[in-house]
Amino acid sequence: MRAIASTVLKEKGFPPDVIEAALAHIDTYEVRRACNRAQYLELRREMMLWWGEYVEAASFGNSSISVIGKLTSTEGYTD
Repeated sequence: MRAIASTVLKEKGFPPDVIEAALAHIDTYEVRRACNRAQYLELRREMMLWWGEYVEAASFGNSSISVIGKLTSTEGYTD
């Protein structure tokens, strides 16, 4: 499920750093990890709300492109 989430969220344009933080992945680059202590809480909240709607639509068999396209914060997410 985590791999699916990572893939779908990246394809929807959510920032990779936000996705990795939400999945509790640790940056392998020590210098970057030491310098970047951002938690991205607001962006993670928005992304997880979108993900919840996506999963809910899929659970009802409504994961078609037209339904997913209508969910909030989908296309071209920008910081």
